[in-house]
Amino acid sequence: MEIIKELFEFNNLNSLSLEKGRALISDPFINDDYFSKSVVFLCEINKKGGFGLVLNHFIHETLADFMNQFEKINCSKFKISIGGPMDTESIYYIHTRPDLIPNSIKVNDTIYLGNGEEFDAIANLIKINLIDHNEIRFFLGYSGWTKGQLQEELIRNSWFVGNISDSTLMNYQEEDIWKKTLEKMSDRHRVISNFPANPLLN
Repeated sequence: MEIIKELFEFNNLNSLSLEKGRALISDPFINDDYFSKSVVFLCEINKKGGFGLVLNHFIHETLADFMNQFEKINCSKFKISIGGPMDTESIYYIHTRPDLIPNSIKVNDTIYLGNGEEFDAIANLIKINLIDHNEIRFFLGYSGWTKGQLQEELIRNSWFVGNISDSTLMNYQEEDIWKKTLEKMSDRHRVISNFPANPLLN
């Protein structure tokens, strides 16, 4: 795998810096239950580390399976993604409605990271159809990095840093976000998006 990375100059493909609001797109050869062909929305990056949410690994359970506030509400449109390997018993969420969901953390001009104290209000917003499924996304657990860890992973070419549109970010129905996000970055990224998991088997 390292030979292939050198041939395609993976280390020259990261021209963007680590900033919150950007996407981390995994190396096609990562063999990991959480991060294999994943796209991670980076919600925070600072001197202490990083915090992100995997966008494209969904589970079959619904919000009602985790929180009793949603038991009598039709929330089937609001799918849940496995956000990462940290705190996997908690639900996290991002949204575009700070006017309806207070006390949220601004990630960029339109996306906000919610807090765990507003689930009663969110359940009611869903119940009375005041918030749509493309305005809020839910995650089980999160992805976290300690001080300098993510930077080291970039040096090892584990991630590409890219931009992601709000429409893609908030679209549950978007198919193969990993491939499509890479394809939009450059011609060389497009080639990498077509790599099989293990090219040596082809």
